[in-house]
Amino acid sequence: MTQKLYEKIENIYDSSNSLADLQEKLERSDLPDEIRKFALECYSYYTNLRHYWNGMKLATLEGTRQIYYEGEVGEELNALRLIEYIGSLPSFERICLYITNTPIKNMDAMLELPFKDKIYVNYSGTDKYDFCSLDEFATMRATIDYYKSLVTGIGLSPLETVIYVYDLIRSYDYTESPTDIHDEQNIVKNITKGTISCYGYCQFMMQVLLELGFKSILLGVGPMGQKSDHSRIAIRITDSKYDLDDYFVFDPSHGSENMYIVQNENGYEKKFGFEVDNQRDKILKVYDKLMNYGGLFASLTDYSKYFPDREILHMRDYERHSIDGKDIEDYTTAIISQTSRKNKINIEKFIILLYNLKLAEGYPEEDLPNTIRMIFLLSLDKKVSLDRILGIISEVDMRKTSRLAA
Repeated sequence: MTQKLYEKIENIYDSSNSLADLQEKLERSDLPDEIRKFALECYSYYTNLRHYWNGMKLATLEGTRQIYYEGEVGEELNALRLIEYIGSLPSFERICLYITNTPIKNMDAMLELPFKDKIYVNYSGTDKYDFCSLDEFATMRATIDYYKSLVTGIGLSPLETVIYVYDLIRSYDYTESPTDIHDEQNIVKNITKGTISCYGYCQFMMQVLLELGFKSILLGVGPMGQKSDHSRIAIRITDSKYDLDDYFVFDPSHGSENMYIVQNENGYEKKFGFEVDNQRDKILKVYDKLMNYGGLFASLTDYSKYFPDREILHMRDYERHSIDGKDIEDYTTAIISQTSRKNKINIEKFIILLYNLKLAEGYPEEDLPNTIRMIFLLSLDKKVSLDRILGIISEVDMRKTSRLAA
């Protein structure tokens, strides 16, 4: 459809006093039958929702035959009724929704629409041309909502909640896409295709935490003076239970690797999966990735101390504002100044953290002392006796019993 045809339609709209008047004028016009039908279908958009008429006009002029909807999909906007009407129009092949990545109240009803396959979603956090199907979006939302349900209402502290989410996200195996790198960086594809890399892990974890009320920052890191080649996230954690208040850096893609005990010409070594050489290393023991908590309390305050080989080259905060170049240092200083810079945790509190965390994750309680002992040995190269662990755990259980009795 050409611009002149749209102008003709708009002139007829503007001169019509009613739907009947419009029909009469369209019949008398020299417009082709298909255009008359289109104009009649779109009249309510022009009179009531000029924004959507302009969206249809642009889409049809570009030949894509798509309708664009921008905003929240909620009851307050009557979006379901709007989408139902759009779907009834034969003139459009796709309904493209630009929305935030939040739960949709009407999702079940939308999934029952007979034309749901015409609906495509672009959600916050993805490229504006990157759409997924409504089914894919619903699968992603169900997964995120399920993860949130696992960590809420069970008495976890803020730190325990963050690390539980960290464990959920890093439970996905690092898998590169053979065809499209965007599939590794898109939460929908992370879930539906199983493709995920460092940026994808961080995006995924940030989204779940954002919906749980945590502020986080995406860090693009790389060798000094070069381009960013890896992603980490910094998360604001304030937790009186563990006396912490700072931004802590997490690397979920590194944490997604299982640990191996191998034997080679150097003797016995502990390696992560990506470090194992199948030609040289004889694998003696494999430990699950959720036994790996090395580098867990790296603070943004002391970033260069923990990660001397990878400087921060780019930042993006939870509101999707980008920070680059010389602004990085000023921004980091500003956000850290808002914290108490409490970022140390002793062995006793770490044992309590692991006990509460693994209990919440469903590990058998009778196995926890030995599990915690192995975590210290594998992650921190520290030997902590079972007696010490049992003593600290028994104190925790006694405090719980006392609170219940009171």
